[in-house]
Amino acid sequence: MPPDESTSIENAPAIDRFSSSRQTKPQSGNLLPGTNRDKLILFVLLLAVVASFFVYAPREKDFQFYAAEGNAFFDGRDIYLDTPWQSNTMPPFFSLVAVPLGLVNRVSPYLNHVLWIALNWASIVLVLDLIARLIYGKRLRWRPDESSLTITSSELLIPFLLTLPFILNNFELLQINMILYALALWGVYLQATGKDAAGGIAIAAAAAMKVMAIALLPYLLYRKRWRAAAWMAGATAFFSLSPAFFMGWGKFWKDVGLWSVSLNATMGSGNSLQSVYSMWDRIIGYGYIPFAVPGTFLLPFSGSHSARLAWELTGVVIALLGLLACRGTPKPDSRWAQIEWSLVFVAATILSPLTRKPYLVVLFLPYALLYAGWRSSDLDARARRILRNVMFVCFATSIPTLHDLIGKALAVRLEMGSIVTYGVLIMLGGLMWYRTLAPRNELG
Repeated sequence: MPPDESTSIENAPAIDRFSSSRQTKPQSGNLLPGTNRDKLILFVLLLAVVASFFVYAPREKDFQFYAAEGNAFFDGRDIYLDTPWQSNTMPPFFSLVAVPLGLVNRVSPYLNHVLWIALNWASIVLVLDLIARLIYGKRLRWRPDESSLTITSSELLIPFLLTLPFILNNFELLQINMILYALALWGVYLQATGKDAAGGIAIAAAAAMKVMAIALLPYLLYRKRWRAAAWMAGATAFFSLSPAFFMGWGKFWKDVGLWSVSLNATMGSGNSLQSVYSMWDRIIGYGYIPFAVPGTFLLPFSGSHSARLAWELTGVVIALLGLLACRGTPKPDSRWAQIEWSLVFVAATILSPLTRKPYLVVLFLPYALLYAGWRSSDLDARARRILRNVMFVCFATSIPTLHDLIGKALAVRLEMGSIVTYGVLIMLGGLMWYRTLAPRNELG
């Protein structure tokens, strides 16, 4: 980081660090504290939190594999061969991190699930607090004032509700994606406030547990955030290699190969996957007309070279459009930078061949940014309408992930037609367009 940039960030008062991020002034503030409406919303949210423990704690789902991997690592067994076949799709570092999950599971699986659900809710609260800080320069608190927002504030409540289908997918499967997203978003917040070491390490921890967050490394390099990139690269390497200190290098490298095999075995074109690759393979590889065929949960890749080429070309087009939209070098804490982080999160997720619905909690910040733009006084009425439409079209395409709401047969048919993928691609386009409109705030 150039000295003048670092100095300007570190010496600024905390509330002023995001003055450039708060150029979007929402037209509607908090719901009035103490009103019946405010109390009702808070009561419903608290009821939902309590209910989630009763609904999801009895389930095992993917969490049983996390616990099995932690137990295998602790016992010195093979984390891929001695766990359910092809269930471990995480890098070896995750099995090390999962050791506490395995140990608690020996005492009480139900208690383990309760703690896991609580950790997911804590991650949601952290993301809401980060959004309040990043976009509005405020903090998340129970009682709003000039320097804070509450969960019942429309600025936070609306993005939470729009992301809810994917949040529920994580609760239903007891997955880790919400936790990793919170960790990565915390990391980019830290580096934006001049804490390059802490930010790089936080992002690295997320990347070492699930690879997608590694996409932030080339972004940091592209934006010449050298210190944050160096810390992230070094910490990622350390975390990724750390299991070898416990299992030995020979076994570690063997497990890296097994991880690759397990990872490849989970890819495919069934309705459980919503990646761009799966979308093209269904259309080109299998010749399916979107929405004309029923859902198939597991469907291996067709092996079509044309489908692979279409995926690669889509990635190139998205990258080129992103570069055109993101001209100018933003200040690390500006609205421009926040939109760019969102683009990286969303593009890396939807372009990965592994994309499943729970991964799309990465839409949390994009929804918050588009909502802020919609309610902004800095944009004209037409621009605000377009941002609103992008936001709600993306949300509408996520509804089929709630199988119990619209019926499983229709839901999986829509998923097989890649409806979720289309919605995310529309979001990507909306973010790029918003990047060209957002108030100019770049390094001079």
